[in-house]
Amino acid sequence: GVHSPRFARLSTESSRAHRAVVAAGAERYPSYGQPQVDRDSRALYDRVAALEQFQSWILAPSMHMHQLRLQNLRTVQYGNSSEHISC
Repeated sequence: GVHSPRFARLSTESSRAHRAVVAAGAERYPSYGQPQVDRDSRALYDRVAALEQFQSWILAPSMHMHQLRLQNLRTVQYGNSSEHISC
């Protein structure tokens, strides 16, 4: 399906937030070294991924309704054009 600009903007915002979260995690644990940061950022990444799934789960019904509305509009247009052809 075609992604709406709003949906694309939402995904880019969440990825930007994720980068900020990872950067904050790296700043918070400078003395522990890389493994600790990796473990923390991975946990945060899982949390962000779960949040994105939750967002898409909330947005999905409205997106689906939007697509259905577009399909209905198309069928109405095609119906009109077929009537014109039959005339």
